[in-house]
Amino acid sequence: MIVLERFREVLWFRFNVFRIAIPPLRQRRKDTRPLLYRFIDRKPIELKLSKRPRLATGTINRLTAYDGPANLRVE
Repeated sequence: MIVLERFREVLWFRFNVFRIAIPPLRQRRKDTRPLLYRFIDRKPIELKLSKRPRLATGTINRLTAYDGPANLRVE
């Protein structure tokens, strides 16, 4: 784990040298659908769910239209 921690420190230092500007999701509305489906594919595996969740009708349209102040963070 020490190697991984050191790698992260070095990587952060390298990334901190130049700014990577990623516009908020509200400015990249076309990214909403692929991100949503990626989460739906990944999270059930992480949470050990037996079934993949289904989206309610109109969910993608509501999320795409949402003009919230927050940005999306993926870990």
